Amino acid sequence: MAILWEAQVATILIRGAANARTPEPILSWTWDKLKSCTAAMLIEEWVRAECDRVASGARPSELLSELSLDLDRITDKIVDRALTAFARGKIFVIVNDRQVTALDEEIPIEETTEAVFLKLVQVKGG
Repeated sequence: MAILWEAQVATILIRGAANARTPEPILSWTWDKLKSCTAAMLIEEWVRAECDRVASGARPSELLSELSLDLDRITDKIVDRALTAFARGKIFVIVNDRQVTALDEEIPIEETTEAVFLKLVQVKGG
């Protein structure tokens, strides 16, 4: 459950990366009066915000492209895939340099909060 501040606006900056690449900014949004959220809330908001951005003509991130494969922009199903991928350890979420490990984990929201969604891809070969 989210805890509300009296009068605080937080900017959430989302970065995405695969393997050892430097996380690149994908998007950002503001949350009014939110002091904390769960990992599930953060993942859902990221997917919905990025799907809105793509619907406006922007190019999707590599991670969103993989999650939405064969779904033709059905946002609720993309959210479900993202939550499942996180629960199975296929997507890592790092917020303000700290790894989030559970969907129900409370994440403190600061004035500027940075979240990195990281997908590790297994290297083939010896």
